[in-house]
Amino acid sequence: MDVMHVGSSDRMARVMKSFPEHIHGYWEIIYNKQGSGIMTVKDQRYTFEPGDIAVIPPYTEHKKESEKGFADVCMFIKNFRPIGRSGIRILRDDEEGTVDGLMRMARRYYEGKSVYEKAVLNVIGDLLYQVLTLFYMKNQKKDLRLEGIMEVMQNNLDNPDFDLSSAIAKTGYAKDYFRRIFRTFTGESPVNYFQKMRVEYAKSLMNQYSNSRSIKDIASSCGFKDALYFSRIFKKVEGMSPRAYMEQQFSCDHELIRMNEKTGGR
Repeated sequence: MDVMHVGSSDRMARVMKSFPEHIHGYWEIIYNKQGSGIMTVKDQRYTFEPGDIAVIPPYTEHKKESEKGFADVCMFIKNFRPIGRSGIRILRDDEEGTVDGLMRMARRYYEGKSVYEKAVLNVIGDLLYQVLTLFYMKNQKKDLRLEGIMEVMQNNLDNPDFDLSSAIAKTGYAKDYFRRIFRTFTGESPVNYFQKMRVEYAKSLMNQYSNSRSIKDIASSCGFKDALYFSRIFKKVEGMSPRAYMEQQFSCDHELIRMNEKTGGR
């Protein structure tokens, strides 16, 4: 995941009572820290209170209102994926405040602006997606075989000999039926979901190592025996080649450094 911005309403001098209808070009994750009220998303009204989380797809109109005021933290993420079939999700943090902790960490590393802090920030975005998906799955009718396949996928991102069809066959489900229930939970086919997991892993390696590792090396680390095939899958998912992505990230890193030097670190 590419985290583009982390913001917080509690930086303002007063608690907000409303935020007008607006849209963004990226996915927005909103964590409500204080206050209760109504959030309207595409004419659908949802109540919110402290600990509630809203997942808003790009270009989706939304607004918040509260009689006594509210404070929240928001994270804008590029290439975030739908959680389940629908893009809009209203979830709740766990008793340990896992998402609250991730949001606080994201704010800290977003302020830093350095190359390494940006890499950590993107990893936090990846982790946030996995945590929110876990929360969603726990609220659905559990299927241990489905959860088991997703765990197997995660454990075999770097395995070039991993056979997804064989892993699915071991669940005991008919292939077509398994694809239907998997798409119901994730909004993706098993193959596309696994390809996107590998691409996200490749992006995290690119962000971590910058230009110090070759495309071929990155591809091998993500379970691809053929670097050209890896490039085709990467472009299908991201809309650009791995090389173009690395150059884009390198350019952004240097622009952030230049701006940081110009403003004296503010």
